[in-house]
Amino acid sequence: MPTLIGWGGGNNVTVTRYDSVTAFQHATNATWTNTAVVSAGYRALVRYASDWSAKPIPPDVAAAIGVPAGTRVVGTV
Repeated sequence: MPTLIGWGGGNNVTVTRYDSVTAFQHATNATWTNTAVVSAGYRALVRYASDWSAKPIPPDVAAAIGVPAGTRVVGTV
């Protein structure tokens, strides 16, 4: 079975394996929002995923880096 996430135990020996982000999130009671992209069209999907998972860049930060306010990007701008 493929492993997407290997979560190390405190003893530096034990590894718990998860095959999806959802499985990991449920097991660890994570409350964050995430996006898992599994496709050959990675760049297109990252841009699409950023529409619903990325937080908009605040106007002052957007102005400082030269992008429109509210821009949503996963990864580097």
